[in-house]
Amino acid sequence: MQPPRVRRPKVSRPPTRLGRSAVVETGSALGTLLLVRIVVTLLGPERSGFTWWFDRVTEPLIWPASQLPGGDVPLVRALTVADLLTPFAIALLGAVALGIIAGWELEGSQ
Repeated sequence: MQPPRVRRPKVSRPPTRLGRSAVVETGSALGTLLLVRIVVTLLGPERSGFTWWFDRVTEPLIWPASQLPGGDVPLVRALTVADLLTPFAIALLGAVALGIIAGWELEGSQ
């Protein structure tokens, strides 16, 4: 007779861990897009096809900040205040979302 096999339990991630992962991954992807937009705007050629395309793809991320007073003010070349403000806003929203998820995890453990 053989001893029983040790079965490893199936690892399932709780929904809050999945949410935390989703917030971190989404925030890092958006932050990377916005930082690349800043670099392309500063260093890229003015009228190349890629610059135009990348500007149009990332415009919906910048649009809310550009609607604020002074958001459209150009600083260097085509770089605006909204271009610099949006990455900080994304980081702040990500931190708030992570704090909310951490609170849910704390409530669930009690």
